[in-house]
Amino acid sequence: MEQHYYKLPIFFENLISKNKELEPSSKGESIAAHVYLIITSKFGESRFDETYGCEIWDFDFVNISNSSNWKTRIVQSVENSIAKHEKRLMNVKVSLEIKEEDVNNTATNIRSVKKAVRISVAASLSDTNEPFTFVQKMFLSPLSFE
Repeated sequence: MEQHYYKLPIFFENLISKNKELEPSSKGESIAAHVYLIITSKFGESRFDETYGCEIWDFDFVNISNSSNWKTRIVQSVENSIAKHEKRLMNVKVSLEIKEEDVNNTATNIRSVKKAVRISVAASLSDTNEPFTFVQKMFLSPLSFE
């Protein structure tokens, strides 16, 4: 049976309009959007499943004293959550890079140093065994995306 995937965000006015259709998405784009949603969700944020999300939100604004332990916890949290909630992927491996970056706010012309986190996900599609990769860079404290 052929699966249909749609781009996020879904514009619900298109659902009720007879002349408009939802914008289709590829399977890879659909999985990437779901992985992004998992990474950007905090545990307990979704009422339908308290285990949906990842632990990175628990460390926003926290002064991390042991970077190695923090990285291990985040990697395990993301791997476990993807394995549990994204059944289209298997053999999920997550890697994490942390570094300090100068960020220039163009609106206020203020420079600041932020903790940049680069999350990489490597996996295989469950039905075809094709490789899947996903990379997201974000800044912590406060959380923002590039």
